[in-house]
Amino acid sequence: MVKPLRDGLSEIAEEYARDLPSFPNLNFCSMTQAVVIAAARLRGNSNLGLIDALHLATAVDAGCAVFLTNDAAIRHPDPGLNIWMLRDIVD
Repeated sequence: MVKPLRDGLSEIAEEYARDLPSFPNLNFCSMTQAVVIAAARLRGNSNLGLIDALHLATAVDAGCAVFLTNDAAIRHPDPGLNIWMLRDIVD
């Protein structure tokens, strides 16, 4: 949604927002105190930014085994799940 919003295309961003809940294998999780504390621990032991730490902590809390990304900055020595780079698994 960020790119359409930056480009002034709010109608496309709104379409994305409407379609996101029906995206296959995508779940929205609530922010909990446990997730915030886990994210703080991740940040305290790394150079992760707040959003990256929250994403990883939420994935761990939700029981995910793999975190798929193309953001090399999200690498962490032991976030509690495997971090796979999309570019490494797609030809």
